Amino acid sequence: MKNVSLYQKVASTLREEILEGKWEPGGLMPTEAKLGARFSVSRLTVRHAVAILEEEGLVVRRRGSGTYVSPHPSRRIPLEVDYTGSMRNHAPSIRRKLLRRNRNWTAEEPLAGELRLPGDDKTLLWFQRADSLKKQVVAVDTGYIPSRFADQLQVADLKRVDFLEVWSHKQNFTIHFCRQSIEATGCPEEWSEVLGLAVGSPVLMATEIFESESEVLGKFSSLYHPSHICLSSTYFWARAQRRGV
Repeated sequence: MKNVSLYQKVASTLREEILEGKWEPGGLMPTEAKLGARFSVSRLTVRHAVAILEEEGLVVRRRGSGTYVSPHPSRRIPLEVDYTGSMRNHAPSIRRKLLRRNRNWTAEEPLAGELRLPGDDKTLLWFQRADSLKKQVVAVDTGYIPSRFADQLQVADLKRVDFLEVWSHKQNFTIHFCRQSIEATGCPEEWSEVLGLAVGSPVLMATEIFESESEVLGKFSSLYHPSHICLSSTYFWARAQRRGV
């Protein structure tokens, strides 16, 4: 993935060291100053890197004591609404593979209604992809994009992890909002082998519909391997209370 910042590179190195057992589980990690000297970065950069590892459950920060390696470190990627941002922070080495695509796929109901397709043109770009981390597939998705919002897209674009940014740029539109729903479901047969899960095994399923101010731009249905990806969100309680929410 492109545009990986310094703190993400520091986090990536420390993450690999923790998972490879170079740091003792439950042990105290070096101070921010020592890590900054090791990587030739500022303490603020180190702080951002450690915050990423804390979100992943790999380290625990104790006020007045220091940062400790988790007693049982394991790899799970915290998933936020911004998938690209989540991967950029927590899995910059993730790779995306295009499995199938069809530029002349015809949408039927209820999909045609969800995408608000005109009666005379229900043609879509349909595709399926898989995201892998160290040869382990951690997520798969199916995309449905009306042809008028996909005519500039190339195969290479569909393979980009930052696809949403590339898509909106190449098609010259602005995504104004996304409607997202997430639920636990059973792994469908068509994805069982790809994800390495038994049919019916628990998976997380996310459905996202992206819209401009006046049109539906596309729909994406994603499945996330529960052993490698977990849901994560932050609620600014004090800010909400000030607004009277």
